[in-house]
Amino acid sequence: MGGQSSDSSELLVSRSAPGTLAFNRPGDAVTGMSWPHPTVDWNEGGLMAAAVDLDNDGRLDVVVAASDYPDQFGLVFHQKPGTTFEEVGAQWGIHHACVSGLAIADFDRDGDLDVVVGSGTARDCSKIWKTNEVHLYQSDASTKGSWLAVRLVGNGTTANRAAIGASVTLTAGGVSQLREVGGGYGHMAQQNDLVQFFGLGGCSAVDSISVRWPDAAGTTETWTGVAARRLIELRQGDPVAHEVKLP
Repeated sequence: MGGQSSDSSELLVSRSAPGTLAFNRPGDAVTGMSWPHPTVDWNEGGLMAAAVDLDNDGRLDVVVAASDYPDQFGLVFHQKPGTTFEEVGAQWGIHHACVSGLAIADFDRDGDLDVVVGSGTARDCSKIWKTNEVHLYQSDASTKGSWLAVRLVGNGTTANRAAIGASVTLTAGGVSQLREVGGGYGHMAQQNDLVQFFGLGGCSAVDSISVRWPDAAGTTETWTGVAARRLIELRQGDPVAHEVKLP
């Protein structure tokens, strides 16, 4: 029988306060994150998602891996001004069928985030892919907006050297952005780059970067006056923002 399935996905919007956790479900019609349902017998099949700024405009987009069910493609939800979204996967050239793995990083270190997807032969994906494959989608967003990439190094004693668990708050042009350094997560332990990437729109410099290190004291350090369009390394206990020279 045709009809809707139980595997629908949506964005949950936090209304949490200090000491409490609570979320609203505004619905896909409000957020603009509706999934296409090309057939009467559909499943959304979302496996994993990543919140990243793919076009360097300073707003996080959402990349979703969808797989296994019929008529499934990777989805890219671009965040518009006003915190609503539009699906632009085909328009941006990432309309990839049966995405069963996802990793996002600036792989070529040219100032924009690239997307790697894996495709397998499970269930309906075998109608499209005959072998297990990995595909790289290379971005050119560095020509459209400014950026800064931040690599953290914990002191290795009170905080782990990879700085997993740290939070980074970057302020530029009067706008603050927050990133958290995470390890593997989601279906099949997805792992994105530990380097935290910030799209800056038209900003050529950063006002401040504050790092809350993952130690028992919650140590916070701040760096100011950092130029954009580079990869920097921030080391716990070191007041200097070190530029990482790229080949």
